[in-house]
Amino acid sequence: MKIYPILSALVVALAAGTALAEDQNLSGTELLISGPVEKVDAALGTVTILGREISTDKASQLAPGQIVDVYGSLKSDGSIADSEIDPTPQYGSGGDPVFIKGLVTDVNALLGQAQFGGTTVDYTAQLASAEFTAPSVGEVLAVDGTQPLVKGVILASEIGPNVVAKAA
Repeated sequence: MKIYPILSALVVALAAGTALAEDQNLSGTELLISGPVEKVDAALGTVTILGREISTDKASQLAPGQIVDVYGSLKSDGSIADSEIDPTPQYGSGGDPVFIKGLVTDVNALLGQAQFGGTTVDYTAQLASAEFTAPSVGEVLAVDGTQPLVKGVILASEIGPNVVAKAA
């Protein structure tokens, strides 16, 4: 019986397990925004994406209209900690999907709209669903939808605590 191939396979498996464990230490990091860059301020090192101003060392590499993914940890006040912006080669159009996860800061039930900081989400299309529950202030929700106009209202195709990004 040859024990060396088994031992080397075990060493490779352990090394892979260690790499996975290191990746799992970043479990607080998740996709929080996927959408077009609205504004770039290279001097300040900030970009605005779906109404959220985010500090980044990649500001000079980004351009308005470019689709980016923002990863980080959502803090209890709705701000993003440890943000990392991942640029894509795509440029946005009004029909492209966008994604945002954040703290609901205001709700206007008469208009069917919720605020996520500076971003307005229209959830009226969701009202027809029997399973839909209207958002409430202080709730952390994810929204998948479209933004027909740059800096405009996001039209939610899905909204809830467990929505997964289709935009990414």
